[in-house]
Amino acid sequence: MLIAFPNGESDDVLMSTGTKTLGSAETNDIVIQKGDLEPSHASLTLDHRGITLLINALDADTRVNHRTVVEKAILRLGDVLTLNGLTLVIKQEPEQLNPLSSSDPDSPARSTDDDDGIPPRYYLRGVEGQHSGQLFPISNSLSLGAVGNSDIVVDADMADGQSAARVLFNPDSQIEFRHGPDDVLINGHALKDARLNPGDQIVLGSHRFMLESPTFVPGRAFGGVSNVDVSSTQVFKAPASEELRQASHEAGQTDNEVARGRRRDQVIITSCIILSAMMLIWLFINL
Repeated sequence: MLIAFPNGESDDVLMSTGTKTLGSAETNDIVIQKGDLEPSHASLTLDHRGITLLINALDADTRVNHRTVVEKAILRLGDVLTLNGLTLVIKQEPEQLNPLSSSDPDSPARSTDDDDGIPPRYYLRGVEGQHSGQLFPISNSLSLGAVGNSDIVVDADMADGQSAARVLFNPDSQIEFRHGPDDVLINGHALKDARLNPGDQIVLGSHRFMLESPTFVPGRAFGGVSNVDVSSTQVFKAPASEELRQASHEAGQTDNEVARGRRRDQVIITSCIILSAMMLIWLFINL
């Protein structure tokens, strides 16, 4: 994983398993004294669960993909961080990319009649831009362009105003991104053609999409980061079945704890309101 500084405040920082602190103080692992970074602003941790951002300067303006982060966030490759105006990009190492060369044939979309007729379910999820929150299933292929007959209409600079990009499910049961414009970013790198895995992010102009599948658990159950599959566009290997079940179990436990905490807070708040009302009534009666 690379922590990149697109505006040149620092050289790119290679990060493996562990934690790196970031701030303006000399005691940090990554020291940035340009701009308004706090002395101990944040830390990034890479482990088997994924990439975690922890904010130490809670009053600072910290954003991930333009969304405010108060304390903690689970990051993905391609995310853009803004720390008091300082911009960082979480990128994968160039040798981990799997671009398709110009000499590679343009794979046809897989027919739904192949095998059992039901291809694995993949989706593009809009996570930023006008399509944020929308799911686009990939049965065979999806076109992205600036014209109305595109499956996904985007405002990126497409060649001749036509649908110049496609996401397709090829005969080898892989997802490919084809013929993107020059400003497309895949996991933070400029690529026109690439093979994709669940969790990969595609940025086209003001639009950000993530490839998802039912077996992908964001931020959880990644394979060992020390054993990187160079054929994958992901830094992490795909989650194993047992790891996925364990992650789902942990996620369920976490959700239950959060729900219990919220119910407890609601009971406390309701009790305080009732007691305050009773005191006001008592004071009114005795005045």
